[in-house]
Amino acid sequence: MELIQLGALEEIPLPDAVGEDVVEVPGKPFKFYSFGDHIGRDGRPVRVTEKQAKAILTDAHSLLNDLPILFEHGKAHEGQAAGWFDPKTVAVHDDAIWIEKPRWTQLGYGEIKKKLRRFVSGSAWGSKSADGFHLPERLREVTITNVANLADLPPITASSDDMKGADMELKEFAVALGLPETATKEEVLDGLRKEKEASAKAVKDAADAKAALENASKPPEKKPEDKPLNVEELTSQIKTDLRHEQEVETFVSKLVSDGKLTTKEEREAALKSAKADFPTFKALSVNFPVKSPTRKVISGVSSDEGAARHASDHIGTAFNGDADQMAKHNRVLAFITAQKAGGRVVTYTQALLELR
Repeated sequence: MELIQLGALEEIPLPDAVGEDVVEVPGKPFKFYSFGDHIGRDGRPVRVTEKQAKAILTDAHSLLNDLPILFEHGKAHEGQAAGWFDPKTVAVHDDAIWIEKPRWTQLGYGEIKKKLRRFVSGSAWGSKSADGFHLPERLREVTITNVANLADLPPITASSDDMKGADMELKEFAVALGLPETATKEEVLDGLRKEKEASAKAVKDAADAKAALENASKPPEKKPEDKPLNVEELTSQIKTDLRHEQEVETFVSKLVSDGKLTTKEEREAALKSAKADFPTFKALSVNFPVKSPTRKVISGVSSDEGAARHASDHIGTAFNGDADQMAKHNRVLAFITAQKAGGRVVTYTQALLELR
């Protein structure tokens, strides 16, 4: 786990003044983590969500001993405590994580009262998200400091009985935002809003930059290479197609000369069927009747019922007296007649193909 330090840009609230003989001063609640995406002063993106808050609370409430409030994360006053808090008093409300009942030492109370230390910052162990954000999960300690890692909340007065210092705090905070000391409260709040927007933009820019870097590191996708033209294969395919077409033409011409195809429409339909599936067409053509051994293909209207009847005059030649073939022939004739009654004219070959 890595150490994540966050800070709320809120001055530490103090109770009423106490005597010097008091060893421990009960403090007022203060927040030390606020929800949202942040960019810390150290440049690290930090994310605090309800999930992180639940993890921090679960861990804190399981502890038995008090946790310290240090000076500058233990780097000042030789690690002495500015205060203490019961980890079970860590709570979540108002989109932030709070310490409800801090207890200040005289040393810590005095530095806060004299404004020697004005802000609070949390320190937690955590992990890192897939998109590069640091996620606090286990609270280590809280510190009072002058340089909180996060700076996105307005200051509050140091104590409820010291309202006369509010104007001075407003001036100091205006200067921290780069505004003149005479800036109004509205101008200071507007400055805070702009700083928060800039922080959000920095978070987005960091995420976009990371995504761009990851995309740039990916190897370029390989495009499928075009298959080089093989002249020999192309020539062979053309020759095969020509032989097939020539074979079809020769076979259909033979059907015409045999009197099985007697019109231009029949020949064209036969060519189309043969080119699509030549083996099947050849098998079917065995059963084509010889309608006229001497009749040539003619132009014009498709064969009508009379042409079909003319074919029946030569049925003995076509089927050699086979009863099954005769029955098939009669079905074809009946189909042609039925189609004509419905206003559709079909040729003998068309009828034969549709009835197969």
